[in-house]
Amino acid sequence: MTVSLRLPGSRSLKDKRSVIRRLMSRLGEDNLSVAEVGAADRTDEAVLACAAVFSSWETTEKSLERARRVCEGHFGVELVEGRIERLI
Repeated sequence: MTVSLRLPGSRSLKDKRSVIRRLMSRLGEDNLSVAEVGAADRTDEAVLACAAVFSSWETTEKSLERARRVCEGHFGVELVEGRIERLI
């Protein structure tokens, strides 16, 4: 899954990193691998990639949907776009 986020309260890269670090930690609690993959030099935007491997696609999809909901309103971020892709 790839999520594009807006961080309206972020004034510096330090502010952004603090928010993104907490969000990534929270997503990692659900057995997801998470990395910042875009907009690294922007203070008000971030792009995160989340990967999950479970025994069934349904379980994987549910986990990624939960992660997308976490990104929708927590930690002071706004979800701009969230896209789930299945790789076989």
